[in-house]
Amino acid sequence: MARLRWEPGPVGRLIKAGRSGRLCDDGLVRVLIPLPDADFDVTEVAVPWRLLSEAGHDIVFATEQAGTVPAGDPRLLTGVLFGQLGAEPGSRARYAELTCNIECRKGPH
Repeated sequence: MARLRWEPGPVGRLIKAGRSGRLCDDGLVRVLIPLPDADFDVTEVAVPWRLLSEAGHDIVFATEQAGTVPAGDPRLLTGVLFGQLGAEPGSRARYAELTCNIECRKGPH
């Protein structure tokens, strides 16, 4: 049976001892993404969030005001000029997933 050990640090991680008894990292990390409360580029946040989440990493968002659900730039979601120059449809879909994920993790007020 593998031995587990908690390694303290800024993030901390669970370390597993392999057959040789040497400690090895499972490769998963907690990623902190600082965000403004509003008007950030949805592509620059939603795409890395999705990729890192799918890889099994724990994503934590830090906003300016604690407890705030960050909101992307609405102009990028609707298109800046007559529906043009906004975020790509795939990025908008990932942002919708991200928003739902944040709301679900936040729980009831």
